[in-house]
Amino acid sequence: MNKPLVSIVIPVKDRTQELKRCLASIKKQNYNPIEVIVNDDQKSSSQENKKLIKIFNTKSLRVIYITENKSMAQARRTGFLESKGKYVLHLDADMTLPINLIKEAVGIMEKLGKSYGGLIVPEKSQAQDFWGKCRALERSCYVGDESIEAARFYRSAVYKKVGYHDDALVYSEDKDVDLRVRKAGFKIGRIKSFIVHHEGENKLINQFKKRFYYGTSGEKYLRKHPREGLLQANIIFRTAYLRHWKTLIKHPILTIGMFTLRFSELTAFASGMLYARLTHKGNK
Repeated sequence: MNKPLVSIVIPVKDRTQELKRCLASIKKQNYNPIEVIVNDDQKSSSQENKKLIKIFNTKSLRVIYITENKSMAQARRTGFLESKGKYVLHLDADMTLPINLIKEAVGIMEKLGKSYGGLIVPEKSQAQDFWGKCRALERSCYVGDESIEAARFYRSAVYKKVGYHDDALVYSEDKDVDLRVRKAGFKIGRIKSFIVHHEGENKLINQFKKRFYYGTSGEKYLRKHPREGLLQANIIFRTAYLRHWKTLIKHPILTIGMFTLRFSELTAFASGMLYARLTHKGNK
């Protein structure tokens, strides 16, 4: 019996070394067949990334290189349109997979049946600097909290049915797909294996800029998912923090840093929403 093809879509902008590490972890998977679609930034596509793809594109692993990446959600959608797999996994270039992750995900989906549209793949962070470690602490609190976590592994037919990623979103574009799959009547399962998210350098100003950018599409997300959006906006009294209060107490400095980071991001996000609203009115 032939095993189903799994397509992995990876948007990327620069980040050749991170992409190399990601592709190496995919190549080591104890599952076949897998295809990878790397969607490089359209305006600043990298010759280094293109060369890297040629190295990893072998008989045992098909790697496709395209340059249709205009934004994260749009890049995931256009990358998927190049795929042929029964299942699709959406990754970031700074992620790596344990050797058995794809095998586990396929096995669970095949067993669960067509009533399940996708799987949550939990994440854990690896970080070296202070703010990265604060992010890692925060992420550890979210494992098992489906108000925060989002599916990454989908049946391709279900992902297509709900209309792919929404190009208009730059905030919570992955959670948006998860919610639309659920609202379409499909269940979401989960696997035990963790994706490793390599945080890299986490300067506070860079996080502020990123959340400001996310905020520019925040109102669009809130209009689509008002209840879920409000739950996500609650950065203090999240049940995830209450469940892990012992862990937070054990790491007081990182916990203070985590909430400092979250307050900074909330301020940036709100500023981005306000900017988008004012700009929209100004363009009428």
